[in-house]
Amino acid sequence: MRTTKYALFFLPLIMMAVLLAGRSYSPAVTTMTIEPLMAAMEATGAKTAQITLHGWAILPWTDGTDEQMMALVQAGMSQLNISPEEVTFSSSSSDRHKLLRADVKREQFRGAVIAQILYPSQHNKQPEVYLVVNIEAAAEQIHQGWEEKIRTFITANNGSPRISTCLVGWIDGRLEDGQYHIRLNNAFSAIHASVQDTVSDSHYLSMSGYSPLLAEKLEINGKEMNVNMAVRYSLTDNRTYILIGSPVITQEY
Repeated sequence: MRTTKYALFFLPLIMMAVLLAGRSYSPAVTTMTIEPLMAAMEATGAKTAQITLHGWAILPWTDGTDEQMMALVQAGMSQLNISPEEVTFSSSSSDRHKLLRADVKREQFRGAVIAQILYPSQHNKQPEVYLVVNIEAAAEQIHQGWEEKIRTFITANNGSPRISTCLVGWIDGRLEDGQYHIRLNNAFSAIHASVQDTVSDSHYLSMSGYSPLLAEKLEINGKEMNVNMAVRYSLTDNRTYILIGSPVITQEY
């Protein structure tokens, strides 16, 4: 299962989830997302093992120098309480983009702060400047206030933060027939969520819907959705993995 590997997904994945045809995105107010999702995970009978947060925003810049981008990603790491000695930097550029990335890797924790400028092909359009913050951590660090730190940092830089949160948990062994639906229905009930879409086959089940306890939301074909849950068995690990995300699951499984 790829869910147990540490992989940082940044702007392209988030943008795909948000900008698909027929979808619009509403950023949340300061309501925290982690607690309701943990309650949903508990209702499935699984134990949360990992948390992933992806925060991003478009900044009101018309461009940015290398020095400005460096100062921005360094400030992000400082907001996450990461010491400068732990941070590594990487960059790339072309006639269409400029990117600076700061990374930190610890045991059971990875983080990244990314500043990216996209230059349009049309000369009459302004560049777009994106700020991205990614966190992937073991469940033991789930109460470190990452969500609020990301939101505070992006807001301080005049961005409107959009944050996706995903929890991964598992149950040892393979569930019996019918248990996939029962477990996810229990999770939806735990956060007073209504199911609006279901996709399944013999090895996999995904359910999406809306919960009044979660603020981030997508509008898909005229329907508001802000929670996505999936369950799948891994023969390799002999575990049944459960992923719960808001507004969508933002990692492979």
